[in-house]
Amino acid sequence: MNIEVFFCKKNPAYFFGLIFSFLIFIGTLLFLAGFFSSAEKDFALIEKKIKVDTHTRITFLDSRGSILIKTGLQSPDHYPVYKKYISINDIDPEFIKDLLIFEDRTFYVHWGFSFSTSAYAVVRHIFHSLQKGIYSLFGHSHTFSYRGGSTITQQTVKIMLDNPPRTIKNKMKEIYLALRLELFLYNGERSRMDAKRRVLETYLNNVYTGFRTRGIASASMILFGKDSINNLSQEERIMLLAVIHAPGVFYTGNIRIKEPIINKITYVLMDNHRIFRKADASDIAMNYGTKKNALLRRLAISPRSAFINAWFYYHPVPPSEKVHLYYRQDLDQRLNTQFNAYLEKVNAVGKKPCSVYGAYSVIHPKTNTIISAGEAKCSTFNELTARRPVSSVIKPLIYLSAMDKFQWQPNYIVNDSRITVEIDEATDYSPENYYRFPKGDLSLKSALKFSSNTVSLKILDSVGMDYAYTKIRRVFYPEIRNDYQDSTANVLIPKVYSLALGTLEAGIIDITQAYSVILREGMIAPLRWSHQDPPGKGISVYSPRSAWQMKEMLTGISGVLGTGYMLSMNTSGKNPLIAKEIGGKSGSNDRDSWFIGYTEDLIIGVWLGSDTARKKKNFGAVAAWYKLMQEAAKDYPQRPLSYPNALYRGYYCTANGSFKISNCRRIESSVFLKEGGKLGAG
Repeated sequence: MNIEVFFCKKNPAYFFGLIFSFLIFIGTLLFLAGFFSSAEKDFALIEKKIKVDTHTRITFLDSRGSILIKTGLQSPDHYPVYKKYISINDIDPEFIKDLLIFEDRTFYVHWGFSFSTSAYAVVRHIFHSLQKGIYSLFGHSHTFSYRGGSTITQQTVKIMLDNPPRTIKNKMKEIYLALRLELFLYNGERSRMDAKRRVLETYLNNVYTGFRTRGIASASMILFGKDSINNLSQEERIMLLAVIHAPGVFYTGNIRIKEPIINKITYVLMDNHRIFRKADASDIAMNYGTKKNALLRRLAISPRSAFINAWFYYHPVPPSEKVHLYYRQDLDQRLNTQFNAYLEKVNAVGKKPCSVYGAYSVIHPKTNTIISAGEAKCSTFNELTARRPVSSVIKPLIYLSAMDKFQWQPNYIVNDSRITVEIDEATDYSPENYYRFPKGDLSLKSALKFSSNTVSLKILDSVGMDYAYTKIRRVFYPEIRNDYQDSTANVLIPKVYSLALGTLEAGIIDITQAYSVILREGMIAPLRWSHQDPPGKGISVYSPRSAWQMKEMLTGISGVLGTGYMLSMNTSGKNPLIAKEIGGKSGSNDRDSWFIGYTEDLIIGVWLGSDTARKKKNFGAVAAWYKLMQEAAKDYPQRPLSYPNALYRGYYCTANGSFKISNCRRIESSVFLKEGGKLGAG
């Protein structure tokens, strides 16, 4: 009898067992292949960061060649923070001994992973979890401190990968990458001791130390007011260890939450005979509370630092030693003064410092360059890269989609009655307008001037979600391939019907740049910050006709009846702005206020924000924009908005869009393409 026939026919369990084992084997191979492929990609990123020339001191120059700031760039893919590179040879050896005793006692023995330390951490965690359960069973509560089992090499891996989520897979990957890192450095250094010192150097220069800083050199600058890490006192060594152990704690005024950490470090060092007297925790916490971080706070809020911070955010590739920016330092300082003076007045009304904060950006559309950007001085965050809902500011891009797809003109009539859009079988979407009573039939220009929500939703529904979404995405994410970068956008574009009302989230720089598509004949290209940035080919998103017409349509916003009506109220004085020569769009919700406005030579975007809801929705972006534009007009005098000869100004009746205006009660004007006129392909 054939043995194979016997097992297949007489013993089917054996046959299915073979298949099951084979599937497990294939699944294991696929998992391992995916795991190692992903891990190697992560290691390539770590290797790239380590190979960056950490000693480079980058000098930034403004548009006139004046030096702005010097900075040491360690890791180009990290969030922009202030860092100063320091060699392991310049760090106090006693501090390194303290660090290894507290964080990783077997550092010079293991190859990136310590099985005994990890096993002890797991057992200790299980034991304390059982204790906590017993305490809870009898109605008592007690907090236990869980000890981590990661070596310094593992911590370095996590830091270089920007602290990925804690999962079993990531923990396995972390162990593998720690071994790879040690072997990689061992092959690149003269000895294993040199490789270990390189790991320590990488760790101490990249470890997060709080308040937007990385590295113990930055921490020393803030806490002690000195760059040197040599000859540290006992208190200074303890303080640096505490900042590494709990970085978020030491830039607050709460002394009580600092003392337990300092005591914990003190006892560990005493048990290991590193110090021989107990440190006064309250004295250390008091001395290094908040007074020293004023140095970095002043650096962080200066306009030049805000601009440089944003530059790093949009440029992940390390630059050359000198970066010649288009930044106008003279103009920026004046704008920053005006902006923060206005915010002080706004906050003085509510008597709450920095309850309203914000940022602005200034773009020169002809050259597609950013020449100024700033943020609120009172804020400790990088507001220039903050992403917030843009509200009605997005509506011109919605309108442009319909003008392209259906060849709609500014005089096209749409009724502002409510519309209900079916999201799914159980959900409908039917927004209201901010004005109480319907206005009936409106031209596109009037609907945009009144910022009609219902018309914007009708347009989105008419052109189709896919079409409008594709157009808007190309504005923020142009499909450009070059050495600069694929895209610079910091934008979240939801593919939902509420996009018509502005649920899109963007930073002030990105939404300001988006309006350049209107002033550049429907073309978009990556924004240029410096002379090192190539011009970029750019792509056509909207037709030139639609872009030129939108440029004129948005001038209605600054009229008395438009949502930017405050501009017409601020056109008196020695240097008045000509309201009809200003284009722009406002947007607001209960936490954000926006205005993106332009003249022939400048686009200025302003965003004001609040962490709490405010009854008055538009709380000042238009007025802040006016202050900035009034100051900028000293360098860029107001000129009439220009249009090509292929367009002519036509007058039409707002009730029906007809060019027969003899018996019309309300008349509007806009620009239209002459018969036979050509503006180029869309």
